[in-house]
Amino acid sequence: LPHPHLQDLSIGGRLTHYISECLEAFEDRIQKELQKDIVEEVQLQDLSWVNQFFAIPKAEQGKWRKITDCSILNKFLRATYFIMEDMTTLRQIIQSKDFMIKIDLEMAFHLIPVDPAFPPFLQCPP
Repeated sequence: LPHPHLQDLSIGGRLTHYISECLEAFEDRIQKELQKDIVEEVQLQDLSWVNQFFAIPKAEQGKWRKITDCSILNKFLRATYFIMEDMTTLRQIIQSKDFMIKIDLEMAFHLIPVDPAFPPFLQCPP
């Protein structure tokens, strides 16, 4: 099935507007990440691998989610499996006077340290 936001788009002006809006949002996001030192510009000859990326609209009007597709790279990596607990498990293990915190995942992902040997494999096309 096509993406819900694309279902009613006719070929032509509306699709062109959609693509333009997506590219503009993506450029804004990249500029913010450059300013916050989340990403850095690199030279083409320094790339060992290029991951495709794209953006999809969020439910909130005018907001876009940046997606980096590492599916091909993932085929070469060893998977470490872990259990992500759910709310049911949380209700069972929580005790009186326990503390909780909500993490804003929008930028938290970028706080994960990257081994100095890996950046050449985490590139996106310019």
